Amino acid sequence: MPVISASSDTTVKVWNAQKGFCMSTLRTHRDYVRALAYARDIEMVASGGFDQLIYLWDVATLTRLTALNNTVTTSSLNGNKDSIYSLAMNPSGTLVISGSTEKVLRVFDPRACQKLMKLRGHTDNVKAVVVNRDGTQCVSASSDGTIKLWSIGQQCCISSHKCHSEGVWALQADSSFSYVYSGGRDKQVFRTAINDFKSSQLMFVEDAPIQRLQLTDVDRPRSMWAATWNSSIKRWQLPSEGQLSVNIVDDDSCYEDMVPFVYEPDLIIPGI
Repeated sequence: MPVISASSDTTVKVWNAQKGFCMSTLRTHRDYVRALAYARDIEMVASGGFDQLIYLWDVATLTRLTALNNTVTTSSLNGNKDSIYSLAMNPSGTLVISGSTEKVLRVFDPRACQKLMKLRGHTDNVKAVVVNRDGTQCVSASSDGTIKLWSIGQQCCISSHKCHSEGVWALQADSSFSYVYSGGRDKQVFRTAINDFKSSQLMFVEDAPIQRLQLTDVDRPRSMWAATWNSSIKRWQLPSEGQLSVNIVDDDSCYEDMVPFVYEPDLIIPGI
């Protein structure tokens, strides 16, 4: 499996991570490529950016590209009216969901390259989206400071929650879509239960605004990787479920007074 990256230089690059070289450069986008999403079951990648376009890429095809054979056919999803900041795909690749400065979520069927619906509710840029395996629910995060739980089938917001004091820029959901983790400008990472969307727990606090989160919940203990405005990347070991059975705060409580479960990361990868 290659590593695929997106950049403000308008390119998508395919890398051989083991040997450390760029296998190919895709120059289809016309502006900053801000988001990538991956459908694991069908090995498809979606890319989206400030040119308002979403392109679909077959990973197997990308791995066969070389410097001399760098031509690839792609499908596109049209309909976004503003710069795309976030993308999500379910593992089977039946849905692509985009978030943008238009303040809405747009849902597409990538198989037919067709726009299915538009979900309204946020009042600022939608910076992150996660979707469950069967494509029936998704959670979005926005610079308006909220996270929202949506029903795709009902085409509506089921619940809206504000545990952060500032914009929310990063989301991760566990493999069973039971909990969602959120982080952003206020440097805090909260865990919120999908089936009790008004209650959250403070996991840890970073030293700078959080740009990205990556959860590893296959191994035990579980851990969360966090990337911030600083150049280092940190790994935080998450508490066990037994430890997490306490210190749950509902929507009417003051999150500013909460004590985090974890105070220090267990690994720091310093920036270059």
